Amino acid sequence: AMLHEILQELLSTKGARLYSFGQGLADGSDQPIELWNTFRHQLSLIDTELRNYDLLRGFLNCISNKSPDAVDKLLDDAVEDTVLAAAFPILQTSVLIDSKSVRRIKSSLESDIAPIWQYVNLAYGRLHEAISDEDLCDIIRMISSKKEGDSVAIEILQMRLHGNSDEEQNVSSTIAAMGQELLLRYKFTRERSEEHTSELQSH
Repeated sequence: AMLHEILQELLSTKGARLYSFGQGLADGSDQPIELWNTFRHQLSLIDTELRNYDLLRGFLNCISNKSPDAVDKLLDDAVEDTVLAAAFPILQTSVLIDSKSVRRIKSSLESDIAPIWQYVNLAYGRLHEAISDEDLCDIIRMISSKKEGDSVAIEILQMRLHGNSDEEQNVSSTIAAMGQELLLRYKFTRERSEEHTSELQSH
């Protein structure tokens, strides 16, 4: 009863512990699907620009360890859900990336609902390392084809190259070719560089 009383506030404010609180809710829930539907309903009552997904991300992260099938269902539904699709990339990066995740990411990009900047989350937390070079390049190519997607695509590729450098691994021909493709397509201007740097920092 207390959760329902404060849930709308938890989903519309920022807090350092919201992710952990979401994990705790998942750990103590024996009906995660039903609780998730409660989250979704409360989000639908909040203006889009005020929504905070940290609690949901923590919830998904914990459930992925307890019940992977449940998380697959929740994320499958989220791809085109009228409430959650716009935040799908943020939700997907709450859990480890596998082949099902890759398919969902591609479907999300095809639906063109989520803002393209959200996909930059794939670059961080070493999440991209679980994605094969071929699948990652497919995703990067889809991102770069979107309006203002080239900077996001470059950021993801940059982190892939950075990871290879740390581990002294050779860059595959697939990744090298993707880098060449992005460089050929990118229009270098001072104004554009400053604009995209500011945009990525704000997100």
